[in-house]
Amino acid sequence: MSKSKPDTNYYAKKIYKAGDAPITDLEESVARAFVELEVTSKDLSGDLRDLFITSVKEIECSANKKAVVIFVPYRLHKRFQKIQSRLIRELEKKFSGKHVCFVAQRTILSPQYQRQRPGQVRPRSRTLTSVHNNILEDIVYPTQIVGKRIRVRTDTTKLLKVYLDPKDVKEVDYKLKTFAMEAREEGVKEKAESILNEFRDEFWMVQATYHPAGLPGETPGKSANTRWAAECLFQQIFPEKRMDPANAIITIADADSEFHPEYFAALSYYFIHAGGESGVTPDRYLTIWQPPILHMKNYIKQPAIVRLASIITSEHELANLSDPNAMRVPYSTYSISAELAKGVQGWDPDWISEDWHMALKCFFSTGGRLKISPIFFPILNYAPEGETFAQTIQARWTQAKRHALGFSEIVYMHDHIPRVLKQIEGRRNKIVFLWRMFFLWFKLLMIHVFMAEFMFFAPLNGFLIAYFANHQIAAALSINSWTFLVNCVFQGVGILAFLGVFLVSVLMYETVKTRIEGSQTATIWWRSRFLHFLLICPQTVVFFPMVFIFGGLAEWIAAVKTARTHVFDYAVALKPKIKQDDEE
Repeated sequence: MSKSKPDTNYYAKKIYKAGDAPITDLEESVARAFVELEVTSKDLSGDLRDLFITSVKEIECSANKKAVVIFVPYRLHKRFQKIQSRLIRELEKKFSGKHVCFVAQRTILSPQYQRQRPGQVRPRSRTLTSVHNNILEDIVYPTQIVGKRIRVRTDTTKLLKVYLDPKDVKEVDYKLKTFAMEAREEGVKEKAESILNEFRDEFWMVQATYHPAGLPGETPGKSANTRWAAECLFQQIFPEKRMDPANAIITIADADSEFHPEYFAALSYYFIHAGGESGVTPDRYLTIWQPPILHMKNYIKQPAIVRLASIITSEHELANLSDPNAMRVPYSTYSISAELAKGVQGWDPDWISEDWHMALKCFFSTGGRLKISPIFFPILNYAPEGETFAQTIQARWTQAKRHALGFSEIVYMHDHIPRVLKQIEGRRNKIVFLWRMFFLWFKLLMIHVFMAEFMFFAPLNGFLIAYFANHQIAAALSINSWTFLVNCVFQGVGILAFLGVFLVSVLMYETVKTRIEGSQTATIWWRSRFLHFLLICPQTVVFFPMVFIFGGLAEWIAAVKTARTHVFDYAVALKPKIKQDDEE
């Protein structure tokens, strides 16, 4: 039997106005929404039956945002708060684009107010200050105010800043415009709202989390932001949506990462099929999935020296993923099961190299059983880019110094190896752990040591050859000497290897050129594979020494800093203004 529509007069019973004050259109629409929810919502119908409101006002919060403030009788305020979160969620769906707040109707008594009985003082709850404080608490409910600060400007005006409990960020952070609170990054709410509006219909749920500044023990950066978002998932979103972390995957990506259209389909396939034997932890909970990272989105616009660094980095990561016997570490954008991330207590907010550090945490926590599995659908992102050549070089130098700080992860390894080894049972398991640990340690060490030492190898080789020639050491320069032959072999292999690197870079460009900016209108130098190869080679001869000199210098700076601490400032390198470029 279908439910009958409520009587029109029933709407008026949901709002009681003082005296004969007329009911506005906004108040009538809110009253109608209450009645509709009472009829259609099983969760709210019982609670809403005896509740009513006193008035409704609409307030301008910003140029394009409004808030609906609903005043309720003070004696019903506690009953409204029991269902307030659910009620606001439903009302905001009906009043799309507007925030909804509930405020109890309170009375303010002036200091001159006289009680009927002589000597009775004015109740503190009726003072102007008390009422205003209570209204503020009503607005931010269900979170709590943990601090306030009043700033007096030079023109004697005052600004009240209110600090909310960080654990309730999901409940209130999307309303910061209504509350007139501050966000750490300028324009972050507009960016998030734009993304949410664009992709809301593409996913089952899209939600933004905002990492508050100044949390104790944190270093602002990707690692701290990721930790905050993960905690919101584990503590709020998963329980509310009744989602099992064992069936969820978390993908960490930089803001400029462009995913291949098939990446998430492949990720789901590998996750589902990564099982294991009965009684053994399935591989899906011991695996981090890594796609190739190609810094080629702005490949054509990159200066030659920056392009060379992008080629070397991209091919190094691709080579590691392609080698089935290589010891791998995640880089930049990767995916991890929520169960594994939760098991290691998420990301550590005080380590700057979030990808390597998370891999090491998982490696230690699983006793060395962690796997880094490739998914060969490449991710394209931007190399650092400024408005001028000098700004671009400076931005790439800033990024190089930040990447080199991954050197601190070797210290983390040295600190934790003995502790983890004590917890592993069985001699065989300890030997297997140490065997895998050695190759991982050697991998990280060589990434940094090779770059730091290579800047000395070539000059030293040239110096020795010149020394032998000037001092007429014929044995060293004889074609029959082993020193001469070994030197020639290494020089020849080095030249051929770099020619191979540039050939592969041309092939990579051809593979992903439809995703590279400007490739459709590029000159013949980029459309022809042969000319592309000829363009890259002479540029490399000029800039190759500079890349390794500055790369090595960044490593030495990182080594000196790591000797003092593992906590560093997260320096952000300039990236292209994508939105502005698109509009132009």
